[in-house]
Amino acid sequence: RLSVGYQHHQDRHVQAPQEAALMRLQWYDRLLEEAPQCEASCLNWKAWANCGVCLYHLGEKKASWDAYAQAANALEGFRVELTDDAFLRNPHVGKYMRVLDREFHEGSWHWEEANDVVLFALLVQRGRAGEVCTQRWHERLPNHYFAVMHVLCMQLSKPDRPLQEVCPDDSR
Repeated sequence: RLSVGYQHHQDRHVQAPQEAALMRLQWYDRLLEEAPQCEASCLNWKAWANCGVCLYHLGEKKASWDAYAQAANALEGFRVELTDDAFLRNPHVGKYMRVLDREFHEGSWHWEEANDVVLFALLVQRGRAGEVCTQRWHERLPNHYFAVMHVLCMQLSKPDRPLQEVCPDDSR
């Protein structure tokens, strides 16, 4: 199981796209295990924190921050409105939020569209492409969703008929 005790990687190294996609797939699959627990009980702070870990490793820094914030709010029973300073001081998730806060102020919340697309390509290879819709990527993985929709739009466009947007249908 995941836990808030997981240490974020401090040393970053470049990985081959396929290797990176396999690593991201593991974090993605863990996210799919944790997200329903958050939806089942908004007070499950550990599930929120575990989602924060997964999202961090998927490169979804803003979504990670939001998940950790939900964890901190759940710990308080959503009785008070917490400030960013309170999030950063939280004894359970504060250290992870401080990492995100430092990265944000250093300007390193950038994301690599190519990494998101490679993860999607791996899902396609494994017959899981529909998860873009069925797993609500537009909510859970907004950067991934945008990257995949952008690439699909480019691939489906024709010179005489350029597409501005692709909207997948999750009803099928």
